[in-house]
Amino acid sequence: MFPSPIRKRFSNTAAFSILLVLFILIGRSAIGETLVATIASVDLNRLAFETVDVTARSIQVLPGEGVKSLASRVTKTATTDVEKARALYVWLTENIRYDAEGYFSGSYGSVSVEEVLKTGKSVCQGYANLFESMSRAVGLDAVTITGWAKGAAYALDTFARSAANHAWNAVKIGERWFLVDCAWGAGHLSGREFVKSFDPFYFMTPPEQLICSHFPKNADWQLLDPPLRKKPSLKFQKPGLTFFGAV
Repeated sequence: MFPSPIRKRFSNTAAFSILLVLFILIGRSAIGETLVATIASVDLNRLAFETVDVTARSIQVLPGEGVKSLASRVTKTATTDVEKARALYVWLTENIRYDAEGYFSGSYGSVSVEEVLKTGKSVCQGYANLFESMSRAVGLDAVTITGWAKGAAYALDTFARSAANHAWNAVKIGERWFLVDCAWGAGHLSGREFVKSFDPFYFMTPPEQLICSHFPKNADWQLLDPPLRKKPSLKFQKPGLTFFGAV
């Protein structure tokens, strides 16, 4: 069961209180100040999207419902563009399952927005198409990016192949573009089975981290300055919260 807002707020506050006591015991040293500042930012980050996350997870597709109506309901509690993007990301990761059977058989079927909404499943292209469509329906500028990724089928020659093997998105918030991968945020493959497991890391992932696993065809969508002109080193593993030391 998804924790209620009250329970989550209490647990975060309690954790922060404990760390505040530790700070007092440690003293106003550089280590103590860094510790509290880091935990405080993590605590606030967890609370920041609480309302839109709960709303997004509660929305179900109505019979015959179109993208515009659905996207409007999913983002109904969002008050900023970043909250709209977050709500759409959470909804997609919650309600669309990765089509593992189609992936391994090579028969992906249609990845159109209509088909993804109808079946509730797709491969990465379907996730990306739907995120872009829903984003545009609520006034966000979004694009679909194609390229190479170090996913389940990663091999030493993955980035040497001519055919792209993945799709993800960029969404514009204010004057900046941010990277989003709903397919990887929805879960992962274990053997030939899809395991649903929400991962917030792939929402607005820092470009310098996502480049370790995602290499777009168009170098501009690396969002790096300067962009890498060669495909990333094969020694990098798939990034994640633990890999980058985040919580």
